[in-house]
Amino acid sequence: MRIALDVAAALDGASGLGFYVERIAAALVAAGPEHEFVLTAAFWTGAERLAAAALPRGPNVSRLRLAAPQRLLLPAEEVAGLRWRERNLLARGVDAYLGLGNVLPPLVQLPGVVVVHHVGGELPPGLWPRFFFETLPARSARRAERVIAVSEHTRARAIAAWGLEARRVTTVLEGGPDSLFRATTAATNSVTPYVLHVGALVARKNISGLLRAFAQIIERDPARPLRLVLAGRPGDASAEIARLASQPPLSGRVEILGSVARERLVALYQGAAAVVVPSLLEGFGFPVLEAMACGAPVVAAHASSLPEVAGDAALLCDASRPEALATALSRVLEEPDFAAELRRRGPARAASFSWAESARRTLDVVVEARAAKKS
Repeated sequence: MRIALDVAAALDGASGLGFYVERIAAALVAAGPEHEFVLTAAFWTGAERLAAAALPRGPNVSRLRLAAPQRLLLPAEEVAGLRWRERNLLARGVDAYLGLGNVLPPLVQLPGVVVVHHVGGELPPGLWPRFFFETLPARSARRAERVIAVSEHTRARAIAAWGLEARRVTTVLEGGPDSLFRATTAATNSVTPYVLHVGALVARKNISGLLRAFAQIIERDPARPLRLVLAGRPGDASAEIARLASQPPLSGRVEILGSVARERLVALYQGAAAVVVPSLLEGFGFPVLEAMACGAPVVAAHASSLPEVAGDAALLCDASRPEALATALSRVLEEPDFAAELRRRGPARAASFSWAESARRTLDVVVEARAAKKS
């Protein structure tokens, strides 16, 4: 079978979705040597981006740029029901289409599977974000032969919010971090202990709540040498985060690093006194597993998919309440034995997630979708 993979999310810079596309694409190629994979993306210029992307290569892999201005193509496909993309794929002998990033174009002949990463949440202002992050995923899921959700939480929300038949929606958990993310016994070079958050500076990550919780910890002990490090690309909450970080008692205590290279990210995880994932809406929550693999104690919100990912290897709390988040974080920082237990449990929990298994189950869903299309 020849399968088209929509890899557009891997071309837009560092993001959780981009990392997912890179990893699942590589795992699919490895898990399905009997299949052929066409890695495709629709954009107008910069063909070298697809050629140079960190995506798999091999005798059963090809790359196809569908030359079109993406921001015009998507609405046009939806409004006019254009099948321009499908005709191009059929000409290449494609048998099925796998939308890895929430989006599935109008298809008539090809069976389509779409991977849904999260449902709902606050959106940036404007018509385009609402169309791309809300309207289009809902339409894509409704017209797909099959839908893959990256967590049971996401599956339940998709079924309820979009009126999907439960039999058409399968949960396929993401895999774990690669071997670069591992614990170390080397002493940290950090003079001042730090709490780490990894993720884009967007509202749904609840970083403002983390800042308020961190401020409570500092107010209780102003002389305590402790700082907060934020690693992630700018987003719709950047201005609010910068404002809060500049005010007492946080002024001089918060480092906003922006996106960081993976090697530096590993070192940040390894040296952290605690890693905090306070998101109130998270489709999967990959930083939880990255932190665990690196041996960092994790505090996470008891919300959305995070309990599924964390299991019993993290301290969960009601992160919607800064005081509850501050209490949980203080426990990890002030109880060495408890923190050590989380450090012990984390790597085993992270290792229980497998990209090979994710790819195998994803291919099963694509095969099922193709059979359903033919019936």
